[in-house]
Amino acid sequence: MARRTCCGRRLNMLRALIALIVLGLSACASVNPKAVPGDNVAAALQLDQAEQLVADKNWPQAIAALQVVIEARPFHRYPSDIRYRALSTAGKVAANPAQFDIEAAADQEFRWFQSASEKTPQSLELQSDVIRVLAQQQHYAAMLASADSVLFAIQSTNFPRKLYQDYDEQLSWFLNLREVALERAGRWDEAVAQLTKASLLSEEYSGNVSQLINLGSLYCALGRPKEALTAIDSVLAATSAYGASAMEMVRLDAAVQMGDSKQVRHSLRFLRTHRADSSSDYEYALIVTNQLDRAAGQLKAQLLDQDERQHALLSVQTYAPATGTARELELDARQRIVIARRDVQAVIQRVGRVETYRLESDAYN
Repeated sequence: MARRTCCGRRLNMLRALIALIVLGLSACASVNPKAVPGDNVAAALQLDQAEQLVADKNWPQAIAALQVVIEARPFHRYPSDIRYRALSTAGKVAANPAQFDIEAAADQEFRWFQSASEKTPQSLELQSDVIRVLAQQQHYAAMLASADSVLFAIQSTNFPRKLYQDYDEQLSWFLNLREVALERAGRWDEAVAQLTKASLLSEEYSGNVSQLINLGSLYCALGRPKEALTAIDSVLAATSAYGASAMEMVRLDAAVQMGDSKQVRHSLRFLRTHRADSSSDYEYALIVTNQLDRAAGQLKAQLLDQDERQHALLSVQTYAPATGTARELELDARQRIVIARRDVQAVIQRVGRVETYRLESDAYN
């Protein structure tokens, strides 16, 4: 969906595989099930190294570096732009698209996290990982059932910190995920109630920011802009630059719905000035304000920027549709119009490609 929640922190193998499917890099398709997930630093370093190795046309070492990235389940930037196509045409990698069965990879990742959560039952984060993969596969009934089972276990004990060693750090994120499960079931009132409860919890031992922003975003999606503003006005803890942009997006969407042209101008100016903190927020702001020509220009600029390209390419892939509100569906339709423009498609073909996947976008990750 166009609305973005910011609860994902673990690396994501499937997203990396999607990038590799675009390239047909069969030599990098196998995933080590014993790889330790979550090593963001190692993955970032290996991907930076891979980019330089590709630039140097050092194919064997580039492939080896990419293999480490895949095993770490990366969740930030992936080798999906046109520079990496050389890996599949240099005679060093045998192209075999049949080896890239993304549904099988999703099943594999589900089994991995399920096994890991069973071996480490005190980890609420691993329980959440299982729920995330179920969401990506669009197994919504199983997603909600799994979340409900965890919630029941928490509510059935007076000592939840003994049940989950990461209870304090992970509870608000887990409840945020359960809220997503309720959304996917179309149970919007319950989703609001769940996210409201999550927003009352501390985040990383400080005041809550992420769930309050997400609650504001949910209210905007439901066409309740005044409540959206109340939610973000409740943020008292310090925010990152990225968080500040996310809050401004809520203000902008609420202002558009309320016809507050002064606030719309102010929010657009803020997001344009701070687009280095989150260029995708500025592009989305232009979609929210129905400035599709400018949104197309921003998307093209991201695609042509090597530092922004990976995120931009992943955002234009075709994923399975998810349950959404009328407001979200309207904004998604505008986004598809921007992506389908001839000038945008021309730039995409210059720097990468677009594929279709029977998986939900991991925007909530």
